[in-house]
Amino acid sequence: QLLSGEPQDLEDLVEILREARENRLLDTDALSMIEGVLQVSQMRVRDIMIPRIQMVVVAKDAAIETLFPLIIEFGHSRYPVIDGDRSKVVGVLLAKDLLARVLANKTVTVQELMRPVSMVPESKRLNVLLKELRTHGNHMAIVVDEYGQTAGLVTIEAVLEQIVGKIEDEHDEDESEEEFISQRNAKEFILKGVTPINEFNDYFKAQ
Repeated sequence: QLLSGEPQDLEDLVEILREARENRLLDTDALSMIEGVLQVSQMRVRDIMIPRIQMVVVAKDAAIETLFPLIIEFGHSRYPVIDGDRSKVVGVLLAKDLLARVLANKTVTVQELMRPVSMVPESKRLNVLLKELRTHGNHMAIVVDEYGQTAGLVTIEAVLEQIVGKIEDEHDEDESEEEFISQRNAKEFILKGVTPINEFNDYFKAQ
């Protein structure tokens, strides 16, 4: 094995693939995707999930007319349905279901429209999750912690982005234009919870 030149671990394999790129047997994009596939097999759901506090949700008993501004603002195709608080996700609402049904029956409720939601543990490997999502035709799953409460959510798009890179659509904000900090008045500021520390330091000249 020492003299065969065959890869003995993942690092050896990646090095061989990079040499293949240098020899023009692979292009940069192909190498990037292969490395992404290998990385997905090592990562877990907790590594890419959207935390519970950042989920855009709808209440099980929400009035239908209150949902349209939410859908227009965020542009998502799927929304977790909660019962009471974000730790209790009981279903998923598809925007297309809402639009199709509300035109025919304006008295329809969220509970009637919501579909069953898949639950996955934080520790599940991404390659296993991807296979399960594809097999069952699901695009989103709710991530649960060791106590069975909602920890966040994960989408099939997020998994695929680990392989092919960022997938932009018309609803995605330009990160270069994203404002983490805004000033309300001379003494009050609004900060997003995900504000990078360097953005904070630069804005307030804290360094």
